[in-house]
Amino acid sequence: MNKLPEDPEEKTGIAGHLQSIIDYMEIPATHYAIFVSISVILNVIIPLEFFPFFIRLYCGLIMLSVGMLIFYLSWRTIKKYAELSPLEIQPPLMVFEGLFKYSRNPVFIASLFAFISLFIFINNAWGIIITPLLILSMNKFVFPPREARMRMEHGAAFDDYKEKVSRWM
Repeated sequence: MNKLPEDPEEKTGIAGHLQSIIDYMEIPATHYAIFVSISVILNVIIPLEFFPFFIRLYCGLIMLSVGMLIFYLSWRTIKKYAELSPLEIQPPLMVFEGLFKYSRNPVFIASLFAFISLFIFINNAWGIIITPLLILSMNKFVFPPREARMRMEHGAAFDDYKEKVSRWM
């Protein structure tokens, strides 16, 4: 369980709040790193680069901007709840406002936009091609433990939450 600092003095300023929120949101960096590595290795073995420069620039910026906007809006929503409980966010939150009305995992959606924009920028089509595999692996390995923890903490309320709010969109 990720905890906010026990000493309120430790959690000061934007940096302290941002770290607390990122810790709570548990972005699976290892998962993304594995898929980035796979796509880079595939691109070395079988180069698959077909995005012209201006498409890379504009599409990459649009995808990155959308991802950053989704992350910011999600962070802002979670931040409201984190400030209500300065010592610890426990149990994991079930949030029904903002983007969380539409997705239980808007931060993962934001990170997928950033993931795809990276591959557009570096002109590596393999990263885009394997994105569905990343989504499948997250559905298989990342979300079940998170959802089991939520079910354990919230019981039937989490089952109702799952019925009202989809995992992705």
